[in-house]
Amino acid sequence: MHDFTEAENFSEFAAWLIHISGYSFMCHVDREYLLDRANSEDLANKVPDYEHCLKHLRKRPHLHCKNDFEFHSAPTIPDFAYPFIDLYGLIHARYILTPRGMAKMIKKWELKDFGTCRLNACKNQAYLPIGLSDELKVESVRFYCPSCDKVYESMGGSNGAMDGSFIGTTFPHLLLMTYPERRPPPVDSTYVPKIYDFKLHPRAYEVQYVASEKKNSASGKRK
Repeated sequence: MHDFTEAENFSEFAAWLIHISGYSFMCHVDREYLLDRANSEDLANKVPDYEHCLKHLRKRPHLHCKNDFEFHSAPTIPDFAYPFIDLYGLIHARYILTPRGMAKMIKKWELKDFGTCRLNACKNQAYLPIGLSDELKVESVRFYCPSCDKVYESMGGSNGAMDGSFIGTTFPHLLLMTYPERRPPPVDSTYVPKIYDFKLHPRAYEVQYVASEKKNSASGKRK
């Protein structure tokens, strides 16, 4: 087993990262995109040791990197790796807005890699990942259902551990604007309260409250 504890091994970084439980929602950023400094230069003030991290991320990965690592469901991430993860994640959020990056995420969406909506009305509609902030360490990744138009938290475990900024606030909406034919029909997810299978009038609680107050008031006066 290769424990991935040395900085020089970051040439296999992307393949290693997206096999970690909790980071599997990410795709592999093309090396050509990483080589274009314009895609990351303004991130220097957000990531410690930016130049050092970028240098190693831009190294050409080995073709057989999967043979160099034993991928675990929950490997130990060494402390020195987190700046690399942050930089890769922020670049990833930009990459998936490009046609090539978006195409990779669509494949994952089609395979339901991001999970499916928990509402029965949505009929297992596949989620799209979303960030509630574009800034690091604000919120973890969330899941957007294009059917009910709601955002959900992770059901637990490591699936919600990834920083939401690695996806960003724009991705799912830009995808659906770019490919409107992929947007599923909207569903009415409004809960309708019933008693003995009869729908309650929207003002039922209000009317009952007023009636109860009048009854209590009249009862008090009789005393």
